[in-house]
Amino acid sequence: MGENSCLYKITKNDQLGRYIIAAKNIKQGQLILKENPVILCPQIGGCTICFNCCAQIKKVQFCSECAVAVLCSSECKGQFHTPQECSVIIKKTPIKREDLLTNPEIVTPFRYLLWRHFNKELFQAVLQLENHLELRRDSQIWRRTHINVENVLHELKMVDDADLKNEIVQKICAVLDINTFEVRQPQRNRSGFNPGENLRGLYLSAAMMAHDCVANVHLAVDDEFVLYVHAAVDIPEGAPILFNYANVLQGNEERQSQLKDGKYFFCSCSRCTDPTELGTEMSSLKCPRCHKGFIRPKSWQCSLCQRIYHSSLIKMTLAECRRRIDEIRSPDIRTLEKLLQKLSFTFHPHHYLILEVEQNLIGLYTQSPPETKNLRRKIEMCNKFLDIFRKIEPGISRIQAIGLYELHSAVVSLAERIYKSKETDKEGFMKMLLLAESTLKNSIKSLLYEPVKSPEGRLAQNALSELKMLRATISNFQSEEKKVEKKKSNKGNKKKK
Repeated sequence: MGENSCLYKITKNDQLGRYIIAAKNIKQGQLILKENPVILCPQIGGCTICFNCCAQIKKVQFCSECAVAVLCSSECKGQFHTPQECSVIIKKTPIKREDLLTNPEIVTPFRYLLWRHFNKELFQAVLQLENHLELRRDSQIWRRTHINVENVLHELKMVDDADLKNEIVQKICAVLDINTFEVRQPQRNRSGFNPGENLRGLYLSAAMMAHDCVANVHLAVDDEFVLYVHAAVDIPEGAPILFNYANVLQGNEERQSQLKDGKYFFCSCSRCTDPTELGTEMSSLKCPRCHKGFIRPKSWQCSLCQRIYHSSLIKMTLAECRRRIDEIRSPDIRTLEKLLQKLSFTFHPHHYLILEVEQNLIGLYTQSPPETKNLRRKIEMCNKFLDIFRKIEPGISRIQAIGLYELHSAVVSLAERIYKSKETDKEGFMKMLLLAESTLKNSIKSLLYEPVKSPEGRLAQNALSELKMLRATISNFQSEEKKVEKKKSNKGNKKKK
């Protein structure tokens, strides 16, 4: 069990299987669990990684002891290729290094099977996690596992006929597919920003968190792959501890598809059962007939004129929009703003595809010259995003924190620019700086729950430094204003005399 296990306990029902609930009232911000991974592995079809530190392999080297484990270097300081694993490879397995290099999909199941020789308790604990084996049976992923993993491990004598009968390899692969979390490689291990470099991490306690598209926890992983789960909101005793398995910025149908294909269940949470998605309209289209109502899932009926549209037409519209977004290889502000204008005739302003384009635009405006027009546009989009984020990810939230940070930065730059150009007076300038200070403070409130050794943890430290400088600027400006007012007052008194 993870640290702070006194705050939660395991329960079970027919709908969710085994899951964890609050053992007592948990306050917002409390650390519910802190946990190390039992397995780290590449994404399906991902690149080969170091047995020891999980970095992507650039030049293949091997462990000097077992001569099988793939390492990034002979001096690797990682911790995951243990002496026990090394010893079992030498004494108990017929596997050769070439077997792993030519069959990369067997690596993680192979390492898991080694536990039977030195950690039977952990071996059994992992097998007890949900596998949805019957739902996977005879599917494409089942057949791929059978050909690329099960058959290969059998030929290499890592599993016997009894293991095949008990479907041990299928169970291992199913547990990994269903229960792992996407984990970022730390910057020291990355060769770029390709999401394909990310890993899958299995955390035994965290894996038992049930799903809800509006989570009540905040999850973070540091550069050493330690996972932290804090309460994003107050969680009453007996309530399930809920994490969002899906992409919070996708629409209802897209999230449902992701959950069905990857986790083998349909979600019936408050967001999924609300056609307006908690009032955000993130899946709504504009009605082409009356031009005033909105077409919402799942009925795809206009909210005003009641016209019903066939789901195939909606899918075609979404596919065409996706095509237009994906065909832009080198996006720039002008191109994306032009695309946004076209999409605005079809989609609600808060539709998730519109938001995707605007997310890219915020990044481009951040990198662009701090002109008044650019800054105002960035502020407009940040405020729009934050209104949505507060509904779909309430409480302590990474996306809210980053949105607030970007908003404060734009407000400060705009305040300085329009004050220098005399587009605002001293009072307006001070008002904007105080707004930026309040915004940055709210960002830091969430960022402080990020691990220190993580990109967001480092952003928190930068934000604290920027808050200190901003407060100094405000204080100095206020002091100068007091001096000016005092001089004016003294002159006025002299004239009266």
